[in-house]
Amino acid sequence: MSYVPVLVPEPTVEALTDRAYMAFIDRTVFSAGLHLLVERHRRRPDFPYPDTKFNPNTGQDLPPDRYEVLYTWFLGRGAEACAAHLTILDELDGMEDIREEVRSLLKRFTRALVAAILKVRKRNQGRCPFIVDRTFHASNARGEPITVRADVRGAADLFCAKGLIAAGDEAAAAVGKRMLSEFIQAARDGQYVSDQDNDAPLPPQRQTHAPFMLTLGAIPYLVRQTSSAAELAEHAGLAGDLLGTILSRHYDPLTATFSEFVDEHTKARGRLLDPGHANEFAGLGLQAIAAVRSAFRRRGLALPDEVTKCFAEAERELPRILFRSFDLGYNPAHHGIFKLVDNRTGEPVNDDMPWWSLPETARAAARVALVTASPEEKRRALEIARVCCNDYFTYYINPNNALFPYQTRSGTTGAVVDVPPAIPEGDPLYHANLAFLDMREALAAPR
Repeated sequence: MSYVPVLVPEPTVEALTDRAYMAFIDRTVFSAGLHLLVERHRRRPDFPYPDTKFNPNTGQDLPPDRYEVLYTWFLGRGAEACAAHLTILDELDGMEDIREEVRSLLKRFTRALVAAILKVRKRNQGRCPFIVDRTFHASNARGEPITVRADVRGAADLFCAKGLIAAGDEAAAAVGKRMLSEFIQAARDGQYVSDQDNDAPLPPQRQTHAPFMLTLGAIPYLVRQTSSAAELAEHAGLAGDLLGTILSRHYDPLTATFSEFVDEHTKARGRLLDPGHANEFAGLGLQAIAAVRSAFRRRGLALPDEVTKCFAEAERELPRILFRSFDLGYNPAHHGIFKLVDNRTGEPVNDDMPWWSLPETARAAARVALVTASPEEKRRALEIARVCCNDYFTYYINPNNALFPYQTRSGTTGAVVDVPPAIPEGDPLYHANLAFLDMREALAAPR
């Protein structure tokens, strides 16, 4: 195919911002992914959503009956990803032959995904369960119908809320904002559950930062859609509150130690660190701060003092989280980031290396380089971005599957292992693509 690059460039720190390297990322990440969606849709035009019904680790199509299973994470993530790719479509190289076909397809996908989320919510007590059938009723992994709890919220509720907000439809966005408020309240009340395990409560000793971190990803959409100064101040306060909640519960500034879990009762921080999640928090946090600051500047408004204080603390500590978690979690022998390590020693607890950790870390590093006043920290952050880009494009993209990334590689051998990090299907151009899109924006910003 014409969009498959012959060589993988290995940028120096200085070359990261070159237009040539950005064009390489555009072709290899965005254009290649959009070509893949078009080609798969042509093969199965009756499926109304992005068709990622394949195993990314093997490239093999999933059985036909898997088209009767819908993961609502991907309904929400898909809507957000389609909207994001529409904003850059006209800038991409290698799209001349299919650009208008892609534009039409992304718009149709977005409408179908929004309609599906609204039906899922209507048929499941206002919830978005992890798995639904093609009639949008909740089911478990075996395809058996289940009843969801109306009093809790899981990650799927958040992803679907963000998808509705990002999609561009005003009525759908209003529903998404209500869902987001319900999700935030549930997280604050300790009612966040594992939707991958049929709404199972988290163990008391394993309360996670995930709901607050994931909500940070909604902040840029909220401030862009805000029409009043009062609403903008509310969203800014939310961003500060989310950052403060995570930093106070999960982070020790004396040692720059981040904990994936804390004990609900004792508030003791555990010793487990998911470096990819910690770096995702750093990237989403800095992206949210940048979006809020930009919105206030455009309106000629000053940030509230309390928000200014929260943001200053976050911009001081998020770079430390990135550097520490990268030092602990990066595997130089096999060019990836461990899934789970001891947050004091770096000893691997789960040595799988999921694909998404590298783009999320590259995004966080670019954001750190943009905000730090220290030349040494800036250089170090750009070096991390360089390493993550080189590793991702050298060891994760599959030239035999339209450059779609392998999901998981072994930290012991470096070999691709058939272990899905969360969902046993291809990602709908969300995790890596949105991280690289934000990295692209951060690297292009004036310093």
